[in-house]
Amino acid sequence: MQYGLWKKALATDLLNPDAAAIAARQDAIRELKDQLDYRQHLQAHGALLDTKEKEMQQLNQWLKSDDTFNSPVHYKLMLLFPLASLSCLAYYVITEKEQALNLFYFGFALNLFVAFSFGRKIASQLSLSTSVTSVLQQFAGQFRQMEQMNFQSPYLQQLQQRLRVGDVLASRSISKLSSLFNYLETIVNLVVSILLNGLFLFHVHILYRLDLWKKRK
Repeated sequence: MQYGLWKKALATDLLNPDAAAIAARQDAIRELKDQLDYRQHLQAHGALLDTKEKEMQQLNQWLKSDDTFNSPVHYKLMLLFPLASLSCLAYYVITEKEQALNLFYFGFALNLFVAFSFGRKIASQLSLSTSVTSVLQQFAGQFRQMEQMNFQSPYLQQLQQRLRVGDVLASRSISKLSSLFNYLETIVNLVVSILLNGLFLFHVHILYRLDLWKKRK
């Protein structure tokens, strides 16, 4: 798949040459010509996993999909549920009052109910997660190699600069998205899922973080 993309990009450049960029690209090629280890490592890293068109289409559709939360206020209000239940648990540990423990159990069940209400959203994100996580890890590794190079060619420096938005590197951003999808997959472990959501609404937080990532992409 990657080889096919490179062929299309090369064909486009040959059919629509940019005379102003030819000299800059030739200078970049001369520099890369002597970077054998870098080129081999980059190619080998890219060859570890096969980027499939279906996976990229799924990722593109996710980027264009609606957010889970229409308003940050909606999310922040839900933070009160785990805060209240954990406060009851802490109060019970300190005072050993049974009423506080009963309130904690009620809060735990309420948190599970809230998390369950997002089940359809979690399932839709999970179907994407299982197919694109490895691809995102691949891209993050390749970007990291590019970011760590000390290029001399102005053209290569320009391309390298495009891998940074402010203080955020592309490799870190992609790696974070991969981690979020990976955390989402813990939903399939029933025991872990019940504990994390009953105590913290864990997977609801992951959905919100995915929303934030899309907005900052």
